[in-house]
Amino acid sequence: MAQGAIRAGIAISIIQEQNRRQPPDLTDTQWDHGSTDADIVAVIKRGVPSTMMPPFDGNIADADTWNIVNYLRSLSPQR
Repeated sequence: MAQGAIRAGIAISIIQEQNRRQPPDLTDTQWDHGSTDADIVAVIKRGVPSTMMPPFDGNIADADTWNIVNYLRSLSPQR
């Protein structure tokens, strides 16, 4: 779960067809867009331009955004 396409060994075909980067591993210690809680919140709210990660600002309550951050943190060893 949350291991990303490469580590899981499953490429997402629509991303592959567009020659885009597959989803990253969210259980390791290296994060592409920052690893602080604030960085993760920013990615959830703003999305990642030129990827399939859309912005969710205004669509997800702040409390739920923090629940997502806490969930992601629970998937990997202490950072």
